[in-house]
Amino acid sequence: MFALYAFCRAVDDIADGEGAADGKRSALAEIRNVLEQGGEAPAPGPVSSMLALMRAHGVDKADALAVVAGMACDAAPEVRMDDDAALDLYIDRVAVAVGRMSNRILGLEGPDAGRLAHHLGAALQLTNILRDVEEDAARGRLYVPRTLLARHGVSGEGIGELLRHPDFGAALADLAVLAREHFAAAQEAIRGLDRRVGMRARTRAPRIMWGVYLRLLDRLERRGLARIDEPVRLGAAEKLWLAVRHGWLG
Repeated sequence: MFALYAFCRAVDDIADGEGAADGKRSALAEIRNVLEQGGEAPAPGPVSSMLALMRAHGVDKADALAVVAGMACDAAPEVRMDDDAALDLYIDRVAVAVGRMSNRILGLEGPDAGRLAHHLGAALQLTNILRDVEEDAARGRLYVPRTLLARHGVSGEGIGELLRHPDFGAALADLAVLAREHFAAAQEAIRGLDRRVGMRARTRAPRIMWGVYLRLLDRLERRGLARIDEPVRLGAAEKLWLAVRHGWLG
């Protein structure tokens, strides 16, 4: 799992780093080519670790490539989602694919495992989007679909103007409702897995992520989703308590 995180962190750092979009996409293309060819990476590091995960745990190459494709999207000078389908594809690449790879590493299989990857990945990513609206906007990114903004009458010349629209918070509220639906479905998937003998230890990490991010969503809603200039973070002690509660006590 640490190797998986290191790989995701490495490609995310490329997308978020300084420099021109062409350079970022070139770096991501090099990683994509190494993954597609298989074998050994040119040097030890996160990419070579991902190749090792493919060999040792049967991690699907398509999921690793999906994460790279998601980061290539983020490497663009401006990132906008045209509609719900575009947002779903982005979430599948940057979050759900990570869930599918995690399932392979943790030994989670079957329909409930597939539902867990889908719903927990979507819940976490939607929460991230709601938490990071202002930070993402500073990078030229807005993940709230154009069609959703239009349904609430939110319009403007640029991302900054959209964020200042009085009905922008209503569009964010729709994403929060969707996130809660995914959290509920993910919880049902976890319960289904936990009913199988010997599975509860394997679902510990997903349960912890579920608890921590649901608390974060709660905090965002209590703050007010439209108050994007007021950061919301969970403290280390609270995260530790949530990890104990959902990982061992819950």
